Amino acid sequence: MMSKFVVALRNWLLPVAMVSGTILYFIISKISLFAPIRKDLLDVSDWLLPVTIFFTLFFTFCKIDFKEMKPRKWHFILLLSQTVMCVACMYVIVNFFNDEGFNKVLAEGIMACLLSPTATAAAVVTGKLGGSAASLTSYTLESNILSALLITVLCPLVNPLPDMDVFSAFFHVLFKISTLLLLPFILAFGLKYAMPHLHARLAALKDVSYYLWGFSLTIVTGLTVRMVWLNMSDGILEIALVSGAAIVCLFKFAYGKFIGHLYSKEDKISAGQALGQKNTAFTIWMALNFLNPIAAVAPGSYVIWQNIINSYQLWQKRKTDSARNI
Repeated sequence: MMSKFVVALRNWLLPVAMVSGTILYFIISKISLFAPIRKDLLDVSDWLLPVTIFFTLFFTFCKIDFKEMKPRKWHFILLLSQTVMCVACMYVIVNFFNDEGFNKVLAEGIMACLLSPTATAAAVVTGKLGGSAASLTSYTLESNILSALLITVLCPLVNPLPDMDVFSAFFHVLFKISTLLLLPFILAFGLKYAMPHLHARLAALKDVSYYLWGFSLTIVTGLTVRMVWLNMSDGILEIALVSGAAIVCLFKFAYGKFIGHLYSKEDKISAGQALGQKNTAFTIWMALNFLNPIAAVAPGSYVIWQNIINSYQLWQKRKTDSARNI
């Protein structure tokens, strides 16, 4: 009975996490019993989320075989493309959208989706689709490094931090982002050589990073719902953010596959997942902290769109494999 529950939870972790986050927010915010500790619970979620994201990445990087990490040509094309798109989006926001109105918030939501690093789970999905999991693991690390740099440089320009000059804001963002994206890799890499037995035991832990991801998604969903609920007007902006995220998601999967198909069938699958499947839990946290918080609706809905695409791709793969076995 328990094993069936665990299997069901694993298969349905995404919707369970998102529904749980939504329900928990309304329980905590609307039931008077929680009124005395409401603020404390929000404070806990503010520091618990980055801690959860940190350990999700740490356990993921512990499983990496660093000897197999070899950059491919399409890695550089996708990283350069992401840089160009993010810089172009920043330029439009800074030069044409000076207020905190509809257009700027929508553009910030789109930029958040473009800034997002590749999801740690992308390698698993890529392997199931017939792509190269090793190549995706390498790209995930490269994507984390690039996102850390882009967020550090671009976010303070788009949404200046109060009481800070530009350089102070850069270092403030760099410290927070590098702690979350780069430090887990440095610790995992150091642990592999300093304490190999402990590293091996941590790497052998099954599905820890997956369930940590689900827990972080529960928190970010609750925080996003809170932000939308408190700032909801006529709903047009929120619909635009959800629609914009869908367009960006489809474009990134399609563009990644186009670049990958120039090299091989395997690379077509890998590149599509590399550019399309993103670490949305981190991106929502980033948007809540360094952009207009309402913009977090875009990456919050991106996770739904990317998993619809992933589910369709996996269904197509199973269908194709079944036809071959007949």
